[in-house]
Parts: sequence; C-alpha cells; structure tokens
Amino acid sequence: MEIGLFRIKKVLSFFVLLALCTNVKGGNFVAYSTANVYDIPGDTSYLEVDFKVPATSLKFMLEDLQGYDAKLKIYIGIYQNNNAVYADKYIITSPKIDSKLDLNFNILDAKRIKLPPGTYALELFFQDANDTSQHAFIRKEIIVPPVNNDIHFSDIEMLDSAYPAKEKGVFTRFNYNLLPAIVNFIPVYNNTLFFYTEIYNSQPYAKNGLVQVHYSIVASNNADINRETDSFVHTYSHIKTKAAAKAIYLFDGIDIKNLPSGEYFLQLQIFNDSQRVIASRVMPFIRRGKKSGALDAFSALHLAAHSFIDSLGYKNIANYYPYLYSVETMDENDEFARLKSKGDTLGIKAWFYKFWQVRAPQNPYQAYKDYDRLLAYSQEKYKSPISPGYKTDMGRVCLRYGIPDHIASAEEKPAAYAYQIWRYSYTKGQVNIHFVFYNPTSSPNDFVLLHSDATGEIANPGWKTLIYRRTSANDDLDHETMPKGLGKELDQKMAE
Repeated sequence: MEIGLFRIKKVLSFFVLLALCTNVKGGNFVAYSTANVYDIPGDTSYLEVDFKVPATSLKFMLEDLQGYDAKLKIYIGIYQNNNAVYADKYIITSPKIDSKLDLNFNILDAKRIKLPPGTYALELFFQDANDTSQHAFIRKEIIVPPVNNDIHFSDIEMLDSAYPAKEKGVFTRFNYNLLPAIVNFIPVYNNTLFFYTEIYNSQPYAKNGLVQVHYSIVASNNADINRETDSFVHTYSHIKTKAAAKAIYLFDGIDIKNLPSGEYFLQLQIFNDSQRVIASRVMPFIRRGKKSGALDAFSALHLAAHSFIDSLGYKNIANYYPYLYSVETMDENDEFARLKSKGDTLGIKAWFYKFWQVRAPQNPYQAYKDYDRLLAYSQEKYKSPISPGYKTDMGRVCLRYGIPDHIASAEEKPAAYAYQIWRYSYTKGQVNIHFVFYNPTSSPNDFVLLHSDATGEIANPGWKTLIYRRTSANDDLDHETMPKGLGKELDQKMAE
C-alpha cells in the first residue's frame, strides 16, 4: 500500500537510482528519492522530487485511542553556486494503524519546483519526529538543461501503480494518480514495467497529426540473456502512436513476465522519415525474475534443514535483523516487514537463509559467519558514548564495505576537527573509493561521514571547508572559506 499525501537527471551512473539512501543513522531508518526534470511548455522547467520512507523506519506512538501514528520531518534545499534558491520543511503524519505490526506500507510524497536552466545541488534530510536519532541525508547534483524548442523527451519515471483519481493530489496527472516507484527495481512478483514520460514539440514531425514512439528494452552487460543476437530486443519492442502536441503525456506498461533477471535499459525513440533518431531517452532498471536464484520459502527451509538456521532459531534471527540494515536491499526490508507483520516465523527463517544464500550461493553459512565477525569488530572498534558501533557512520561503512585497506587520520587541531580518510582499493564493484569522516563534537569516537566518492554515498564538494570550519567564527557555511594552504594536507591524506 502506498500513501500519497497532498504536500507539497540525469543518471550519474548505471543504477545509482537504486542506492540514493545515504548517511543513514540509527538502526533501520532508510529513505529513497528520485528527481526528474519536466518542461512547462511556453514557460520554464520544473523539478519533481519524489521520495518514500518505509513505515518500518519510523517509530509509531499511541497519541490517542484512535490508533498509532508516526511523524516524519522533511527538509528540502536546492543550492546553486552555494546560494540557496529553494528551501522548505514540513512534517507528514502517517495514517493511524491499530497495531505496530501493521507496517506494510510506505510514506510517499513529492515536490514540484520551477527552476531555470542550470546546475544545482539537491539536499534532502529526513528525520523521525518521534525518535530524532533516526534520520537519513541525500545529496545529488541536478542539471536542468537549456530551453529546447526541438522535439525531445523529459526524464522517464518508473511507476509503481496508476489508477483513476477520485481526488486531485500531488501525483495526479490528467485524472490519474501515477505513483512513482522511486527505486528502479522490479521484483519477481511484478510482471509489468510501468513508466511515465513527456514528449515536447512533436508537431513538425507528425504524419497526419500522429507521432510514433518506439519502445525497446536493451540489456546491459549483466543481464541473463544471450547478447550475441538481437532477438531479445525484438521480443521487447513495439510502437506507440500518439496525437502530436506541444506536450504529449505518455504513461504505459510493458509486459515483462518472461524477462530474465538482470540489468536493463528502457529505451524510447522517435525517428524521422529517413529513419534517423531525432529524440531518445533511456531509463535503467533492475529485474529480479524467475531465474534470479532466490529461493522460495519452501526450498529455502528444505536446504536450511539441520543447518545453522535451526541452531539460531526464530527469536535469535529476529533479534539479529537490525544489524543487517547497512547491507540489506529495499526489497529485503519490505519482505521482512511483511513476514513480521503476519507473525510468519517459518517465513522469517526462510528469509534469513535466503538473505545469505543470495550473497554466497555456495556457502551461506560462511557468509553469515564472516559478517558476524565483522559486526563484532565494528561493535567494539566504532562504538561511541552515544551509539553502539553498528549504528555509527564508521560502523555502517565497515559493515557494508569491509575493513578499509588504508586509513589516513589526523587528531584535532586548533584549525581543524579530527578526521579520518578511509580508502578501499576494490569493494562492491568499485575501484579506489574513499570515505571522509570527521568529529565535529570532539566526543570520543563520534565520527560522522562527511564525504565519499563511492556510488550512492554522500558526496559533499565542500568537505574540506567543513573540516577546517573551526578557523571561522561564521556559522554560515555558504560564506566560509578555507585558510590558504591548509587544504594541501587533506589532498595528501586522500592520495595516501
């Protein structure tokens, strides 16, 4: 169930949309967001920011006899050249529920913001109003292209569902509610790829007032198909005819029932009379299909019989679940919440086995043991006076990426906060990535993730300035400058 509330892209790398939850602090709190650019014909462009927070991330409290509810704080900021061009903050109250086990839904909301052409930094901060230690921060670059009077597409947005609108809301377009998927991931139980896009200035290329849009699904290098022929692309190709207009609003679905697991692009194209592509747009997505290797509950339990699952037992598995927040996927989180809400102890045991089987098909138990050792290491090494090790930023990064290959550190100085720079030569399919932590409170071991060049993690262009913030009495970060020469030490540490 999705809860739409009437409140008010560029793809940086393949599947970055699947990991936009960054700087997660506090147990199970996660947040997901996408940002798409659309034109307003005859005017300017606008940015649509969509986001969702699973109900399982929030603390529900009994405010009255009507039921439990949660409150989510949202802060939105858009910056250009370090100047704020848009800011908003508000609180969303969840629907009331009868039991804290009824958490199989998401808090879903959106903002539409008019922006002139340019490059911007979008910042989103989410916080549980009932437990302020639970929060997440997302930052990404947004590019609004110059005005284009030729035929072109807007961004493509994957949809979770579409249905006639009884009342107009923030997700309503031409009398339909189009609920965004937020994360471009299609699980095994979904057999249709729904999407939405807009086409502008198509009239000059129309034939008899009509324009043809060519759909195709193109496999990436990680799709489970035979890439030596183009038969696959032909199987998932067809043509949609629309009436030409200044703006064509297109939402549709493609049957992917037989689409194997893997990584793909949805490609939309428009051709001219010479069969030359005159407009094109792609959207990456991941499909987990019937050949995913993920076990159903029966098979998982069959394989798990007389294994470590039995020795752990349901209660130990349920108690262990919070320690997995740094490595679990959104789909795994949703599945666990569903099983827990139903009190399905057998299903949760199967879920736990499948969790490790997906990561290490040949030896799930070894994967669990390796992670458990890393957890014990993080709990001891990165605990702070206010948080256990697995909940700190350093603990989360260690659990997700492993022990770093190299650590460059500096103690607190009059001019700078204490900091550490972690480097990984290779991890999670990425080469030579860094994580920069600093200690703004001077509390023992209270390091916060400030910047990383890893995909899906917080990227803060002003991280050097923040480390040397102690040299300035000005609390406005937008106007701070780093003392001359002090950045060289940071560059050297990063290069070590």
